[in-house]
Amino acid sequence: MKDHVRIVVCGDAGVGKTSIIKTLVSETFDEKVPPVIPPITVPPEVSPEHVSVSIVDTPSPTQPPSDEDPARRSAREEEIRRANVIILVYDVSVPETLDNASRLWLPKFAEMNLRVPVILVGNKTDVRDHASEELGPMIRPIMEKHRELDVCIECSAKQLFNIAEVFFFAQKAVLHPTTPLYDVVEHTLKPRATAALKRIFKLCDKDHDG
Repeated sequence: MKDHVRIVVCGDAGVGKTSIIKTLVSETFDEKVPPVIPPITVPPEVSPEHVSVSIVDTPSPTQPPSDEDPARRSAREEEIRRANVIILVYDVSVPETLDNASRLWLPKFAEMNLRVPVILVGNKTDVRDHASEELGPMIRPIMEKHRELDVCIECSAKQLFNIAEVFFFAQKAVLHPTTPLYDVVEHTLKPRATAALKRIFKLCDKDHDG
């Protein structure tokens, strides 16, 4: 098992990715946070799995992307390449940020040839309005299209809701991956996992009673 997990947090500007990290560490919500904070290291003695965890914030792309400083873009992409798992944050009150996650961010990860799990996180459930409640049907097609998505979860940095869970799922995706075994879209075991279990059962069924 790995003894270190590197979690990289990405997302559009204003989705609250930095707030999620700060809230995890301080267990309080701060209305004013910088655009990016330095990497944070969680020592193994306070990690549930007793491994060292690095949490890396990244600068959001500027709009339009053509205006972004190439050095800034390069620094973000370098951090993403070094990730063991990516937390991709969108704002549940701004449907465009979920669309960007599917249309821009996830294809970018594929273009970079990444082979790491991605946790899709909808932040700001505290300000969810009626329109954003309709985002649920949008999630399934995204999960079906982008199989690197390991978990989709919603949270609120302001209300400290599901913040620890976001990072627990990220760590679990690296240390105890279920993707090779379980289809999170269909909620079923994958064919190879089913075949392996049947094989094990047959080997254990010595009296052939089924």
